[in-house]
Amino acid sequence: MATTNDAMYVALRAMYPTAGHTLGDLLYAHWSVTGLQYRGSLQYDYYVAQDIEGYTVKRTNLVQNPNFETNVLFTEVSNSGSGIATRSTAESYIGNASCAAYPTPALGFLVVGTPTANRMPVTAGQTYTASFYIKSTVSRNAYISFRYYNAAGAQIQDSNSTSTATSTTQWQRRSVTATAPALAVTSNVYMIVENVPSGEVHYLDARLLETGSTLLPYFDGTYTDTYTGYTVASKAWNGTENNSPSIVKWNPNVTVGDLANKFWSDPDTSVSNLQDELGNDLLLEDGSFMLLEAGNV
Repeated sequence: MATTNDAMYVALRAMYPTAGHTLGDLLYAHWSVTGLQYRGSLQYDYYVAQDIEGYTVKRTNLVQNPNFETNVLFTEVSNSGSGIATRSTAESYIGNASCAAYPTPALGFLVVGTPTANRMPVTAGQTYTASFYIKSTVSRNAYISFRYYNAAGAQIQDSNSTSTATSTTQWQRRSVTATAPALAVTSNVYMIVENVPSGEVHYLDARLLETGSTLLPYFDGTYTDTYTGYTVASKAWNGTENNSPSIVKWNPNVTVGDLANKFWSDPDTSVSNLQDELGNDLLLEDGSFMLLEAGNV
């Protein structure tokens, strides 16, 4: 019995006999000719909604309070003595606020991390990438440390990345990528600035922690940095705004032809859910959605 796919394939093969032999090849050729290959079309929206594998990118920022927009919850400061962390609107990398951190008393390591009760659960063998932005009035050595803990709460390993701040007036990013070791069940991501005298303020913002080994642009449930080649499809907080992990979906700036080629690479891809508001089967036969009954090509 002929299917909608068969009818579409026969029609497009007749129109583009040298374009290729898969339905994806034919659709790509068709939209390239008709000019409907650009974003914003109904066709593009449909394919994006299918979460075409290899195109839609879903990312999760595991930091509960990444940009300090409302408070400095889940954040503590320590050094060789003690320290202060407070929300500040004097500086911000993204949004309207940042964390202003400084040590008391003098000269030591300014360590901004997560309290014991809020350590991030980790999976042994899983790779994570963490980053943050820092702005200071004095150039200091700044880096990140993954500190891993076992089920008993004992620290078992550090994984550090060190780099020297070369600008004292611009926001700079620091990052580290590491794989959770055997027996690790939680981790604390510390942001460390070396040799800071008492009262010297360092601003921290835009914390990002996600699985994977690639440092990608910052995002949270409200704000996103430019992700070259991609457009934000959706973003949301997993719980309380600014105080929970967040998820963003990104769609690449590809053509509807690219998406169709991926979606229809299997000539037997089902189109049973590709219907108009009246329940009619739709077929992209002339570059727009229309009804085409199999056998009436």
